[in-house]
Amino acid sequence: MTILALTARSEAGKDWLAKYNTSSLDYVRVSFGDQLKKIANAIYPWCNVDYEPELKNFPIDHPSNLNQLSPRDIWKSLDVLRQTNPTIFVDGAMAEANLLISNGTKVIFTDVRKVVELDAVRSLGATLIKIESSNATQYSDEDIIDCFEVDHTFENVKGYGYCDWIKFLQQTNIVKTSWATVLPNMIDIQHNVNDTFNPKWNTTIEERLPAAWQWRAAVSCEHGELMDELGGAWVWWKPTNINKDKALEELVDVFSFALGYVMSYFNDLPEMKKAAGHVSFMVNNKEYDFVGSTDGDKLVNLHAELSSRIELDLDIDWADIYDTSGYMINLCKYASIGCKILGVTIGEFFEMYKAKHELNLARTKPGYLTTGDNTGLETVRAWKIKLNTK
Repeated sequence: MTILALTARSEAGKDWLAKYNTSSLDYVRVSFGDQLKKIANAIYPWCNVDYEPELKNFPIDHPSNLNQLSPRDIWKSLDVLRQTNPTIFVDGAMAEANLLISNGTKVIFTDVRKVVELDAVRSLGATLIKIESSNATQYSDEDIIDCFEVDHTFENVKGYGYCDWIKFLQQTNIVKTSWATVLPNMIDIQHNVNDTFNPKWNTTIEERLPAAWQWRAAVSCEHGELMDELGGAWVWWKPTNINKDKALEELVDVFSFALGYVMSYFNDLPEMKKAAGHVSFMVNNKEYDFVGSTDGDKLVNLHAELSSRIELDLDIDWADIYDTSGYMINLCKYASIGCKILGVTIGEFFEMYKAKHELNLARTKPGYLTTGDNTGLETVRAWKIKLNTK
């Protein structure tokens, strides 16, 4: 869907949620309220065009603000202009949106609160989503919003917003598979793998440390094998063909060992899954990228970052893992770039991940080293069968 429209009472989190679409999904924000704010700024230069949410209800500290009005007070006072021209704030927003749409740009309206605004977005064929939240205000002039007929309703739960929002966008076919939808499942799968390969991994930190360093060493070894498979992409003096199926298997191995590594330190699965939405947002956020002139260069640099991350900081909290420099963000960024190089989607990467782990667990039963050298081919076959039977 190229045109989305959000409706909700104030402070329900519309702009906060829309930020994922604008930062990660190439949507451009259009706001009816921005037209009013621009007029307010022209009349009262000391009233900024916008404020952080927590400042919108506080009086503006300026000598000309004699009645100690807040930005929201000023904006609402100008709503009277609609009495002269009901579409005064709609016309500018629609002109902006139509220009974007004519250029093939995806648009998200973030503040449908009036019937005239509802009619405007409906005329464009927009999908209307109502955001509900326990934090939303109950201004009486917004009661009309509850009468709008919407296409979808989203419950914005504090602490889970982005994770739930990304899943919601996928379930409604607005976006494709993202890390937010597959990472929780990968964490569950890896939990079982860690149990199989190192039964003591989820005990005390002292008992987990030896295995943690083994996982870390395996990450570097598997990265080397991936680079061997990608030789044709970087060995310019010796061109070779890339076996994309085998390279994808190696990419999965890097991810598996790196995830096993971080889980050797942290064993709070609910918190790890909760972080998935934040990870997905930061991985896709265009403001967050990793140094490197090419995708191959970024891949190598991200591996170096993964190899140095965590160290012996045993008191680190899982919440720190999904900040802008977090281990999991770098890991998912690594996998995303690898998928881009190989021309596969995150969904296909996930299918290979599941197939490889099913095979690895099966290989542990007769003894891991007794299955010969054809395991890679077996994995690829299993992965292709899964994709072809979906």
